[in-house]
Amino acid sequence: MTEGFLSALVQDRFDVLFKDVTEVIFTDFPDYANVGDSAIALGVLAYLKQRRIVVSSVYSIDSLDRGSVGAARALVINGGGSFGGLYPIADRNRVAIAQAKRSDAILIQAPQSVHFSTDQAEIDLMTVLAATTNFRLAVRDAVSGQRVDRWGIPAVLSPDSAHLLRLPPRPPTRALSILQRSDFESRDRAVVPEGADWLRDTPSTAMATKARKITRFTRRPPKFMRSEAYWTRVAEGRLQRGLRMLDAEVVITDRLHAMILALKLGRRVIAVDNSNGKLSEYAATWLSTEPSLEFAESFTDARARVHS
Repeated sequence: MTEGFLSALVQDRFDVLFKDVTEVIFTDFPDYANVGDSAIALGVLAYLKQRRIVVSSVYSIDSLDRGSVGAARALVINGGGSFGGLYPIADRNRVAIAQAKRSDAILIQAPQSVHFSTDQAEIDLMTVLAATTNFRLAVRDAVSGQRVDRWGIPAVLSPDSAHLLRLPPRPPTRALSILQRSDFESRDRAVVPEGADWLRDTPSTAMATKARKITRFTRRPPKFMRSEAYWTRVAEGRLQRGLRMLDAEVVITDRLHAMILALKLGRRVIAVDNSNGKLSEYAATWLSTEPSLEFAESFTDARARVHS
């Protein structure tokens, strides 16, 4: 599928997710260094802006105002790969929101990859969500849809919201970039000397994040810190840092959003799957005919393919 088709498909599927929604609270905007989650959130905001859906407040997980949750008519949870016990904080937040919202309020889960870490994690999360009224779930690959289907929750199958981003042309500045996970989702843990991850903010961004955390502990975030414009600037800074890491003719990566963004930039991408098959499941659903994408068994294998 072409990038233009995927972008249009996200809009179409989001029209289903956000049907009859005119105003929404963004409940868990990412305030950490992972570039991929910022790209997801920016894609969601781009859709909301295009459809003229008002974003009344934006919170991160640790600044979310429970009173606002109980008063809201619609809430959105960011997409990603945090669904199913891999990141317990994210699932606890989903459960808390589902239990605190009004029964008539719409709760929208933007497209997620679903991988249940344990049977108990699946039961703890899905029992609550299956009983939640007006809960709308989107998954970003076919296998994830199968994993939630047995709970009776009709899931919308949608590409990742990062496909909605408009990226200006960026000519490559070097031959090769290797973006390698440094966390527990890495499958190939052999360290590549020239590899790097995007889990470290610039010093100025890190200082601003630390200041926000102090504010959250001492008082409710000020109004400007709950605005769509404020968080857009924060996420854009992180996205640009990530795009600079992809300024190469060939990108080798085991991060899903490095793969998606590099393909949007017109790079040749050699992907190495992560520990739970997130990249291959996504590619099988949406990118099976993408000529610039191939998969390798390891980073060593990927490097050998660069000149083949």
